[in-house]
Amino acid sequence: MTNRPTWVTVVGVIGVILGCFGLLGAGQTILMPKIMEFQREMVSGFQKAFEEELKQDSSKRGATKPGEKAAPSKKAWPHDLQPKDIFAMFDRMLDMPPWFSTWAIASGITAFFVYGFYLYAAIMLLLMKGPAIRHFTIALGVAIAFSLVKVGVAFASQSFMVFSMLAGGFFGVAVNAVLLIVTVTSDKQAFARHQSSPPTA
Repeated sequence: MTNRPTWVTVVGVIGVILGCFGLLGAGQTILMPKIMEFQREMVSGFQKAFEEELKQDSSKRGATKPGEKAAPSKKAWPHDLQPKDIFAMFDRMLDMPPWFSTWAIASGITAFFVYGFYLYAAIMLLLMKGPAIRHFTIALGVAIAFSLVKVGVAFASQSFMVFSMLAGGFFGVAVNAVLLIVTVTSDKQAFARHQSSPPTA
């Protein structure tokens, strides 16, 4: 049996890893609207509890006898950034455009197909099957295009949380572009020898 070239092993293994991470990311993308809604409700709950505690503290300090000096508030905030400003900052971080939930579900489902085919093509490359080069090249091109779409959506959303997808998008474009260059430019004669060699008994 023909030995597998080093570049096939390296590219195939990296492809399998990226394909698995891509499938995990697809599930995370589908769940992202629910996760962010839960975080928004949690922050809102903290804010209401804090405001209620401030009201109770203020009412206790206000109930003083005539001529008695009010006790200083225990809730004095030593920083210029007040709690209401912090909660407002979290609200801005978790704010999403109306179309994001629909896009996240559609994007996650699309990602399952994209990275499912990506993983399949990477495995076929490691097994040195006949159409593996063509399939893996197509998978890389589709993955690059999909990452660019995610980068565009992150910019269009103008949301701090979605901007976290920028790093993953740019990373995906860069790594897959390198894999594509290696796959296209590397010697593929071993595939022809592998296909022409008789099967072992």
